[in-house]
Amino acid sequence: KYIMNLSEIQDQVKRDLKINDLELDIESLRIPALHTKYLQLLTENSLKLKKSNGELSVLKRNKWIYYTGKAPEEVYKEKGDFPLKLKTKDEERTFIEADEDIQKKKTEVEYYETVVDYLQEIVRQIGQRNFQIKNAIEWRKFEAGM
Repeated sequence: KYIMNLSEIQDQVKRDLKINDLELDIESLRIPALHTKYLQLLTENSLKLKKSNGELSVLKRNKWIYYTGKAPEEVYKEKGDFPLKLKTKDEERTFIEADEDIQKKKTEVEYYETVVDYLQEIVRQIGQRNFQIKNAIEWRKFEAGM
């Protein structure tokens, strides 16, 4: 299933969250559909974030096994021997954190964290639309002298 990227979500939000102040009744009726749409996107991206975090943990374990010299011989034949003998936990951590595969996976995790944070804020804003619409209606009544 295709999941929209952050840029596509932002474009959708610009269109979806614009309030037509001439049709406040229709805007009010759109709130449940908007909430459902963005809650679904939030759920999908939250699951992707959890999956990426899990993959990062497994990758870190595998890199630790490699860098500490505990991997099976076939791994070193395939990737080449790791030429250094790491003596401290800090050395191990430095190599693991600087590993390109780890960096790519961390970037993926951070991306999904950003998307999830953004969608959480959008869902909150949608939840406040009732108040925004009500305030607009009250303002109109006030201007009309009601």
